[in-house]
Amino acid sequence: MFVREYVSTRRAAGLLQGLPFVISMLLLGVLIGVSHFELRDTTTALQERLQTALADEDTEAAKRLVRQLRRDQPNNEFLAFQAGRLEWGGPQHDAAYRQLFQLAVRAQYGPAAAFLIEKDAEAREEELQHLETMQDRLAVVEVAVRRYPKDYRYAALQADLLLADDRSEEAIAILEPLADIDPVRSLQLALVLRKQGDPAAARQYAHAGIALLDKRDSDDVSVSNQLLRAALNQLLENWEEVFRTLQPTQDLSAEDQQQLRRAHARALVSYSRHQQDTLKPDEAVKQGFVHLSQAVRLAPNDPQIIGAVSSWLAEHADADESQLAMLQDAVAQGMSPEFSHFILGTTLVLRGEGQKAAVHLELAQEQFPTSPAILNNLAFTLATQEEPDLPRALQIVEVALEQSPDHAFIRDTRGQILIKMEDYKRAIPDLEFALREPRLQVEAHRSLAVAYEALGQQAIADRHRKLAKEKE
Repeated sequence: MFVREYVSTRRAAGLLQGLPFVISMLLLGVLIGVSHFELRDTTTALQERLQTALADEDTEAAKRLVRQLRRDQPNNEFLAFQAGRLEWGGPQHDAAYRQLFQLAVRAQYGPAAAFLIEKDAEAREEELQHLETMQDRLAVVEVAVRRYPKDYRYAALQADLLLADDRSEEAIAILEPLADIDPVRSLQLALVLRKQGDPAAARQYAHAGIALLDKRDSDDVSVSNQLLRAALNQLLENWEEVFRTLQPTQDLSAEDQQQLRRAHARALVSYSRHQQDTLKPDEAVKQGFVHLSQAVRLAPNDPQIIGAVSSWLAEHADADESQLAMLQDAVAQGMSPEFSHFILGTTLVLRGEGQKAAVHLELAQEQFPTSPAILNNLAFTLATQEEPDLPRALQIVEVALEQSPDHAFIRDTRGQILIKMEDYKRAIPDLEFALREPRLQVEAHRSLAVAYEALGQQAIADRHRKLAKEKE
């Protein structure tokens, strides 16, 4: 257009003088056009080669082609994504991570967000740079949710992260529509609502989850469905249905049968706790020992079962000999030697047989040198036996606290050891922490009275003695 207007506005007399300029303009236009088509053809060819390299997983060839294409298309999001993806896990991993994170969060590029989510767990395992903070994880997942609204897995992950971040109300809003289509999310929402003090709504979603399971193919009797159905019924306290659902059948693999036995054992523990609220105290204790003995036989080495047995023994130290013997027999027959030593040692502690207990607990501790429960019981035993070894007891309980720094029973153990060592000032914070646990309050108040009296604060000591008597 410019060339035509230029020619038409020249006087005829001066046309020859302007001809060289016109010719040069025409040639320039031709050259620009040719260059444009050549560039487009070249780019298309490189893109095709890149697609082939990516399909063939030829990483080095793909890297070279991406670099070439980005020279002419530096802002192309697809190429930026491929550049970061191809460097993932290699020497340039940190730079690749930063590029992908910015591409996901700032540019809202869905594939980058999906890739970071997929690779996050792998990066953590390999100790590579990953989505370290909750804020980063939520930011990336929010992009994936917006870009892939029909893929509810991202919404489910967003709900999981919000719950982990104590943002229950936001999580509930996301889970509500998911609970209409996925029984797993029905269970999750029911548990959240129960925790928030809305048992009626929790039961409603538990029933909805069972209804969704009922609509599934009747031939789908997978173990995962059995476990899910049992969990929903447990929330509804349909205990008979829970135990019926968890019965293994002969056609299942050994691994699946073991999984169902473990779930059955854990359900028995929950049932024993439920009976504490529904039966008379003596009957609840009696039934509790029966159910725990069954649980030990079903899953003798499961950490939850071991923890439940330990807690039960601590709560019912005054149980009669026949009940303790029944549980002890189940332990001896079912558990591996190290766990058997732990339970037997704990039982002996409760019976006041410290020296015998120490032998079993030390054997257990050799196999599990960082188990908080084993370390705590061993430290308690060493501190309370006829000839206490207080420095060693303190050293052991310190290791236990490294694993469980906010465990009331372990804090109480350290506080009681420090009282025996007459290190009253250091004992007070542990004993005051132990007051959070009702079962520890009487002894903790007594020891706090001793500590404050030794430090010359008689009024506070008297108050703790009074509280100890009131709670006896």
